[in-house]
Amino acid sequence: MRSPKRLNAQLRDICASLREDDLLEPKETKRRDAQRDRRRDWGHRPLCRQVQRALQLALSGECGDAMLQALTVRSVEPAPDVKRLQVTVLTADDPADVGRRLAAVEGLLRSAAAAAITRKRAPVLRYVVLAEGGGDG
Repeated sequence: MRSPKRLNAQLRDICASLREDDLLEPKETKRRDAQRDRRRDWGHRPLCRQVQRALQLALSGECGDAMLQALTVRSVEPAPDVKRLQVTVLTADDPADVGRRLAAVEGLLRSAAAAAITRKRAPVLRYVVLAEGGGDG
């Protein structure tokens, strides 16, 4: 166990040393972080829109299931990044049954998404099925 005097001396040394962000205003640091996040995420929105359009077309046209043809793709969002996308769909039917049917045609939907975008690897799609009258919760 360390002695209190030695621990206090180490803490004083750490506090006495300057770091690169010590002289910056917190407001400036937040602004810089926000700008960095915006630059990093600049391509996510167009990619998500492309995937959303491709999935809506695949569900309404290529899919032979009438229940899946009635689905509406509400949104596509990175979850947590664009390697995995969260697809939110709205249905008037039973969400559990729709989830099972989506899992059955997952390969078709993923290939439709891959054909619509220009990426080395197709993103993994995760589905959230909401009842049409329900909210986000």
